Amino acid sequence: MKENNLNVDDCNSLSSKISLLSNFATGTKDLIKFYNEQYTKQNCEKIIQNSAYKELDKITEKYQKIDKERIEKESFTQRNYRLILGAVVLVTGLLIVITIKKD
Repeated sequence: MKENNLNVDDCNSLSSKISLLSNFATGTKDLIKFYNEQYTKQNCEKIIQNSAYKELDKITEKYQKIDKERIEKESFTQRNYRLILGAVVLVTGLLIVITIKKD
């Protein structure tokens, strides 16, 4: 392995940086613990879930209205199609009966 040309000052600098990072890591760990406790204490999980459920309800309601309109429109179109088809069958049947009676 190749040795670096470090002097005592460089090593002391690295040591102090390691110490600072260690202190930072410990402080960060304590901060994370504090915020986790606050999150749990203030019941944030339920609040977030309820908010998500409300958003989901809004989206569901929106698409229910759209789907209801689509179904009603399709039903109206199918009803008209059946009426027209029934009228055509009725007129055709009447024409066949009239034609047979003439002969």
